[in-house]
Amino acid sequence: MPVPERLAQWKLTSGANGHAKMKSSQITGTLIHYRILNKLAAQLLEPPNFSPEDLPKGTEKKVDIAELMWDALDLKVGYPRKIEKLLYSKKYIFAGTPDLVAPINDVYTLVDLKSSKEIYASHRLQLGGYFELLDCVPEQGLLVSLHPDPYGNPHLRAHTITINKRELEDYREQFLVLAQKFHDQCMLDDLIKKNGLMSG
Repeated sequence: MPVPERLAQWKLTSGANGHAKMKSSQITGTLIHYRILNKLAAQLLEPPNFSPEDLPKGTEKKVDIAELMWDALDLKVGYPRKIEKLLYSKKYIFAGTPDLVAPINDVYTLVDLKSSKEIYASHRLQLGGYFELLDCVPEQGLLVSLHPDPYGNPHLRAHTITINKRELEDYREQFLVLAQKFHDQCMLDDLIKKNGLMSG
């Protein structure tokens, strides 16, 4: 999946401190996902494997804020629900774990939660991949950004983007093109290694 341009630039200029911030954001995002999805699941989800020493300062408060932002959306989540179910495509050789697939306000919806302050083009493509894994059944996609830092989200409100079925199909096609390019490159790399050749 392509890295958003601004994120790539940030990684380039932030150095070791940036790596620590990235790890902190990943831990916080994982815990936000767990908190929200666990409430929606029929049985307890496996908790993230973090020790208290792993948790950055202020993590619990950020998770609480993200949960409040989710609750403020007041979405009607119906049944049946698929939550963090690993899916695999034998045809296109890729796997994925959608966060939530369920009727949302009576429309069967593919939902992906994000803790980043922006929703990137790569997030839309990811939904396209999930759409393929779900046999193109969902009627719409919903990207939900729950960024709990007032620096990046001054009003501490969830941001949502609804993607209709036609758009999901477009993102699915774009994703499959990228997946094919990835597999083609892997096959080329394997061929080079087997023949003792060097690329470039």
